[in-house]
Amino acid sequence: MTDSLDFGNAQRIRDARRRLYVHVEACIDTLGMETASTAARCRRQDLRDALVDREGRRFPPEWAWAIAICSPEALRAQVAASLVEPLGYGIAPIKPLTAEERLARLEYRVATELGAAGARIVEESRR
Repeated sequence: MTDSLDFGNAQRIRDARRRLYVHVEACIDTLGMETASTAARCRRQDLRDALVDREGRRFPPEWAWAIAICSPEALRAQVAASLVEPLGYGIAPIKPLTAEERLARLEYRVATELGAAGARIVEESRR
């Protein structure tokens, strides 16, 4: 049973939270506090307090997402990575679909959403 206990977990979570804050602060530096707090739909002071854990203030993940969405792509990637890396995952940009992949998805949607008629249309288009 003790093999499954992870006594360093709390420290790793604190470290991950600090990395997230560093990346969010980089976004805020780029956007400006006014824009960032508007994106997060909070007061500037609440955002500042949450980033330094003042008076027990917590930093909601919704704020990180909202601020990152408005930030340049490189900073968005850093925020995203800081959210998933503690879980053992990484991030990768969404690659565009090839023409074959787009066609396969379109055929599937036509066939499933239009039922028998859609399946017939897909079959006829393949001839």
